[in-house]
Amino acid sequence: MSDKVPEKLFEEFPPVPTEAWLAEIQKDLKGADFDKKLVWKSPERIRVKPFYRREDVSALRPLWASLPGEEPFSRGGERGRLGWSIRQDVCAQDPAEANRQAKDALMRGAEAVAFVTQPVSGGCAGVYLQTPSDLAAAMEGIDPTAAPVDWEAGSLSDRVAAWFASEVERLGYDPAAVRGAVGYDPIADLALGTRAFKGSDDFRQDLRSHLAVLSRLPRVKALEVHSGLILESGGTTVQELAFALAAGAEYLAAVEDPAQAASAIRVEAAIGPNFFFEVAKLRALRVLWDRMTAAFGVPEAARRATLHARTCLWNKTIFDPYVNLLRATTETLAAAIGGADSISVTPFDMPYESPSDFAQRLARNTQILAREEARFGKVQDPAGGSYYVEWLTEQLARQAWRLFQEIEAEGGCIKALEAGTIQRRVAEARAEKEEQVAQRRIVLVGTNNYPNLKETMLEQVAKPEPKPASLCPVPEAPTFEPLRPYRAAEPFEEVRLGVERAVREGAKRPVIYLLTIGNLAMRKARANFVLNLLGCAGFQIVEGPGASDVESGLAEALAAGADAVVLCSSDEEYATFGPQLAEAVSKASPRPMLVLAGYPQDLVETLRQAGFDEFVHVRANALDTLRRFQRRLCPTATTERG
Repeated sequence: MSDKVPEKLFEEFPPVPTEAWLAEIQKDLKGADFDKKLVWKSPERIRVKPFYRREDVSALRPLWASLPGEEPFSRGGERGRLGWSIRQDVCAQDPAEANRQAKDALMRGAEAVAFVTQPVSGGCAGVYLQTPSDLAAAMEGIDPTAAPVDWEAGSLSDRVAAWFASEVERLGYDPAAVRGAVGYDPIADLALGTRAFKGSDDFRQDLRSHLAVLSRLPRVKALEVHSGLILESGGTTVQELAFALAAGAEYLAAVEDPAQAASAIRVEAAIGPNFFFEVAKLRALRVLWDRMTAAFGVPEAARRATLHARTCLWNKTIFDPYVNLLRATTETLAAAIGGADSISVTPFDMPYESPSDFAQRLARNTQILAREEARFGKVQDPAGGSYYVEWLTEQLARQAWRLFQEIEAEGGCIKALEAGTIQRRVAEARAEKEEQVAQRRIVLVGTNNYPNLKETMLEQVAKPEPKPASLCPVPEAPTFEPLRPYRAAEPFEEVRLGVERAVREGAKRPVIYLLTIGNLAMRKARANFVLNLLGCAGFQIVEGPGASDVESGLAEALAAGADAVVLCSSDEEYATFGPQLAEAVSKASPRPMLVLAGYPQDLVETLRQAGFDEFVHVRANALDTLRRFQRRLCPTATTERG
């Protein structure tokens, strides 16, 4: 069949110029500003348009016109490679239990396993590996020549690498056939404050010694760049890419043979909720890695980045935890479309306990379904040719390279960490995200909006036993503020868990009564808004049936045991109903907290003087509002988890 496209097929469909599309859009906007309505700005300050066309990528032809396996590798590192490796991460504390879980995973669809030995989140303390026999117990019966075995051991990775190499030798496996990885990443450990930097000479010596230990296992990745810690600490996509390059450059500069080191490095990226940005991030990372390693004289065959993608913890929640399944699914698809070589999915219950067998099964099957049933494993680079994705790939790559050069100008990644410039950039991005979460511009379903009012999670939140000091090395004298991974939901969870804890200890669960009156549409809309806001604190929400007057409405509220009464009506009617309700409430004993749903600017001061304590509205900081309500209605609530 000829590759030439028959032009006559398109004779009836003449090309439509961009100006015509814009004119049609402007007509639908009915005079509204195009940029304000349809163009949004990402945390990376990238202006994203509602549609893209060929002219947007015409200048990027070398990037999007290449084939998979061809430089600059945006479309994939290896031509013809379909799908990805399904990895199951195991973090059970007992090595024997971790071994059981790993073997079960390999029997049920996983193609690789990783033993995570450092604390991750919630109740996940990590596998206890205190001696070589613990490592032997963890991998007992698992053939590393049949399935890759990874070790995510943080600052203990050099020790674990030596144990792993010795165990492979003891068991008699062919060293050339053993597959896996050891997550040795002293720069990440330095950034997290779990390893001290003792000077460039010691850094180079330790790195070369580690590579020598694993040199007899050529198919085991000896180094890992954990760029995902930037995302988990609140950073942007561009910052994550730049950190990956800067850390990788430090490692290549510290060894005698950069080509050998480049072949030994794997990059682990965390996949967040911004779907298309995450797809483009992995594509951009391959392009950037190729360019960075080329600067060290690495031959093309060793410049193909090996990428492991892990669905992030940043947006996972304790409350309504099954929503985590949906979050992880979209992140898995982003990683798959972006061309990850291997993927691990965070179990939905990891924020609050060591993952159960059920949660691990769902995490594993998320990948299996995507690859086999949805057939994402049957096509290479499905996003290739998308004008938006190709344009976004170039935008991320350009900005990340510029930031990488700024880090290099400071003397490299380690110098920038010691000076605190990387942490300051991440902190700025984190503060912006925290503000967006607090104001619910970033929605965490079930946590800062749309709560399950009947849900309680306090008894589900596990508190892992303290790990032995030998497994928690802390530098003697940290010289800078480390990066601090966190979950965006934590501040809201602390409020709700605090209320649950107070109730468990004998306090009354605060009752919020929604006194609805007047205009039907407005009172229902505002009652729904208040329910979805104050319900996030774990308060009991009672919605009134619709009062005919404020006196009868208040009587129903007091009969329901209301600790706070929220007036829900229209702005126009608040001028009448507000003062009436305030006067009636002033006579009640005990007096409930008086709240208005909305913020009628012309009436706020009058209603405040009349006796209203709070105004809840869409422009308010939701987290601050919940904290004020908690202090007023549930003063015995504490924020200590567990």
